[in-house]
Amino acid sequence: MKLLKLFLLALLVSSSTISCSKDEDDIGPQAVKPGDKRDFTVENFIYKGMNLYYLYKADIPQLANDYFDTQSQLNDFIDNYPTPEDFFYDGVVASQDRFSWIVDDYIELENSFAGITKTSGMSYVLSYYSEDSNNIFGVVRFVEPGTSAQVAGVKRGDIFTKVNGEQLTDTNYGALLGGDSYTLNIASIEENTIIDSGETVNLTTAVYQSNPVYIAKTLTIDGKKIGYLMYNSFTNEFDEQLNTAFGQFKADNVEELILDLRYNSGGDVRTATDLAAMITYQFPGQVFMKEEWNAELQEYWEENDPNGLVNKFNTTLRSGTQINSLMLERVYVLTSSRSASASELIINGLDPYIDVVQVGDKTTKQIYGIHYLIRFTQF
Repeated sequence: MKLLKLFLLALLVSSSTISCSKDEDDIGPQAVKPGDKRDFTVENFIYKGMNLYYLYKADIPQLANDYFDTQSQLNDFIDNYPTPEDFFYDGVVASQDRFSWIVDDYIELENSFAGITKTSGMSYVLSYYSEDSNNIFGVVRFVEPGTSAQVAGVKRGDIFTKVNGEQLTDTNYGALLGGDSYTLNIASIEENTIIDSGETVNLTTAVYQSNPVYIAKTLTIDGKKIGYLMYNSFTNEFDEQLNTAFGQFKADNVEELILDLRYNSGGDVRTATDLAAMITYQFPGQVFMKEEWNAELQEYWEENDPNGLVNKFNTTLRSGTQINSLMLERVYVLTSSRSASASELIINGLDPYIDVVQVGDKTTKQIYGIHYLIRFTQF
């Protein structure tokens, strides 16, 4: 089960930075022209799903089971919104909900859960030149192995300002960076000024499956063995590789662990639960996380399958493979504003049992003042 809602947002935009995980072109919704006959199939699908599963159902009066007496009344409500996207965001999403989104391609959605995207292999963040400028520049966070970006020599920390010779702005970056091929203009920062270097890099995109176990290595510092794991997504297709990394840590007699979740925006709950057991194996069968649903579904689960609401520390992976655990009593977790969902679950789920030392920026939900974790489901 994913700790992701069915609705996906391509980009998180703040007042100062624009965070990008892959190359995408945002295509806006197509509004219905005046006089066109409306087909509410998509909107009704959205409504039924939200009516059944939405956590904040009680906060949206129109989602109440008895709010509409007839389908015609529901359709009249839907007709107030020109597109399915408008209906979703403006009609049935609660004001306090910052994390629900919607997509129109379920195959792309499922592929993204498996780490499969069309990308040049360059993960980057976009930032404004200044508070009063619309111009933006990109900074490379990391490069996926075996991709066009790696072949072209792009590396962490590289700065780019233009694509195909055109300055990046907050209105054109999606189109410029969303092409199948493009040229980056590389720059540098000198005395707090961005300077174009004249160097260019040609990149092409291709379908690629990212291994979230990006770096796993053992360091020896002052005679102590320290494991470092850069883990970029809770993708269950790579659970065995994650477990193998911990097997190597265990063979290396690692005494401390640095878990780098700075670029990890979440993923699969079971994978997060298994990762917790890989870090510490001292609490098998004890509660790692308890789910919270909307009132109607919560009542249903508590009456019919209360144990189904509880996720406990495991001893094996879903495949049956024995979990390799370091039996640690402390873990250092590196975080950023992009660390979200299952990354936050690791921190909060382990904190009652071992010493969790968070290093870095506040996580996504810490920024928004949300200090609890809830498991959502797909419909």
